[in-house]
Amino acid sequence: ATQIMRDQVSSQAAIRMQLNRPVIVKKEIKPEIRPEDIPADQQIWKNSQLKNETPVAEPQTLESLKRQEETEKKEFARQYIENARKDGYHVILSPELKVLSVTPIRQPSQIPDSTDSFPAE
Repeated sequence: ATQIMRDQVSSQAAIRMQLNRPVIVKKEIKPEIRPEDIPADQQIWKNSQLKNETPVAEPQTLESLKRQEETEKKEFARQYIENARKDGYHVILSPELKVLSVTPIRQPSQIPDSTDSFPAE
């Protein structure tokens, strides 16, 4: 039993001694990596393409994109006018798709035009 007590006292003394020592942190110093030291093919750019591979659009691609955009604008205008007509309005758009005029379409009245005062028997 006395041996156990001696071991406890020596262990507590060793713990106290270690706790009173300063903590030494070993830090591994890595050399600073500069972006210009990394080969261009290994660098990552914001647009996820290599800096030297910026795509250049071909003229026919640009032309087809313009045609597609023009077609989409015309379809949008057609649908806009059609929806307005369904809601009872006549709309005129400029070539830039700005509304030039809106006029309500006169709805035919639901009351019959003439009533027979003396219906035929």
